[in-house]
Amino acid sequence: MSQTLKFCELFAGRFVLLVVFVGIVIPGFGKSKTQSIAVDFTKDQVAEQQTNLLRTSDGISVFRQNDPAFFLAQPQSIPIADASPFLTIAPSAYIQNFDPSIISLQIRYSEDGVLWSDWDVVERFHDAEIIGPHFIGELMYVDTAVQFFQYMVLFDNNTQSLSPVKVKNLNFDFFSPGQVQEPTQGTLTYQPRPANEQILCGCPQPGFATRTDWSCPDGQSPSCASPEITTPSHMIIHHSAGSNSSNGWAAVVLSIWNFHVNTNGWCDIGYNWLIDPNGIIYEGRGGGNNVKGAHFCGANSGTVGICVLGNFENAPPTPEALASLRSLLTWKSCDAALDPLGTDFHASSGKSIEVISGHRNGCATQCPGDAFHPMFGMIRMQVDTALKACNGVNSIESEATLPGLSLFPNPANDQLFVSWDQSTLVEGNVQLYSLQGQALLQREEQFLPGRPNVVISTEEIPDGVYLLQVGVGEAILRKRIVVRH
Repeated sequence: MSQTLKFCELFAGRFVLLVVFVGIVIPGFGKSKTQSIAVDFTKDQVAEQQTNLLRTSDGISVFRQNDPAFFLAQPQSIPIADASPFLTIAPSAYIQNFDPSIISLQIRYSEDGVLWSDWDVVERFHDAEIIGPHFIGELMYVDTAVQFFQYMVLFDNNTQSLSPVKVKNLNFDFFSPGQVQEPTQGTLTYQPRPANEQILCGCPQPGFATRTDWSCPDGQSPSCASPEITTPSHMIIHHSAGSNSSNGWAAVVLSIWNFHVNTNGWCDIGYNWLIDPNGIIYEGRGGGNNVKGAHFCGANSGTVGICVLGNFENAPPTPEALASLRSLLTWKSCDAALDPLGTDFHASSGKSIEVISGHRNGCATQCPGDAFHPMFGMIRMQVDTALKACNGVNSIESEATLPGLSLFPNPANDQLFVSWDQSTLVEGNVQLYSLQGQALLQREEQFLPGRPNVVISTEEIPDGVYLLQVGVGEAILRKRIVVRH
């Protein structure tokens, strides 16, 4: 702290803040506890130290440009006693013209009010859509021995800005999940297949811990009043950016629900699925299969959001977490007729991205971490191999190419075109198979040069992944196609 502030002179006129303690009781939480501390920079109360700040009805901002400016709050008691199994702090603020190169919010902790931890910089919540001046910080996990915290607002005036940064208020939400029973592989739920259902997908859904298992306050009922169903075209992978170790992963899932709902203002947890380092899969947002979540910077239609718990900037997920992720992606690829090796247009974001993508592929974030994201190419291939295996198509070789032949569009809606760009007419055969090996179409064709001349009607074919094989002489084009109406 002394190194941070020793260059700063104490400003003669001290501004003030109003601190309000707010307790919230949420039905269904059992032994969980939640409290809030609200800070209003337009009100009067003395800080421990501050310099070069101007207070107006819009909050605090820099008084003299190009001089250091900071606000150091007085140490404050943690408003929750006997937190268990850990404590979370969720900072939020109203900051006009927020610029991370100009302003930072920092927090430190103490067990006795004498010895303090290093300062932690509060990063902006990477899964939230950035809307105006509302700043939501990342969820911070704190040891239960911590009794005091202190925060600082630090301005860097070496960076020029046309519009001054102003901090009007801060809010700190504290949460103790209480003891939540940890699920094990033996207690997971497996979804039974309806007896009369036509099985178009041979890949089973992996077992998972239900919302009730991780003590969701709403249980199996959706937390959103009217859950919206979407048609998935992409599977988006995140990391939680929290700790890589915990004494209660189910409690971590509950704390994320509380953070998303009571700090960020969503109606439910944003992710569809979560995976802990032990490989346990958790059911996320309520509403059933293909319910639209909140995790992709406001462009959530057409996505399945999967969060692997942990911070993977410097270390990858555990082998157990990766194995469960592959199982989940394999089932969902089959269930939603998605090509794990494909690239597809994502209408909601307006971007063409890979079907299995990281959060950073569509949003301005480093999620899911520099140590995790480079593994995605391997994960896609492993999922593709598993998809073929559980659908009984291992005997089919990898995709082959035939110079001069191409097919489009893929995914197909009602029609699939096969084009021959060579100069001579040739004869060949066209075959379409289901992933279970059932022949859906077999016919001989003449390929005329220079135009898309072979049309395959897919109007009556159910949504799914299929295998198309086109043969000309000894040469073969073999490719998977996706039908999505």
